[in-house]
Amino acid sequence: MMFPWMRWMSHLHNRNHRSQTKMVSHLQRRKKWM
Repeated sequence: MMFPWMRWMSHLHNRNHRSQTKMVSHLQRRKKWM
């Protein structure tokens, strides 16, 4: 499940550079939760 999610993140990352900050914050929160 983590593989597809990472792939999706990568796609979003490449698509929206501005969302990078938001995505990073999201990832960090998820990492903490995990």
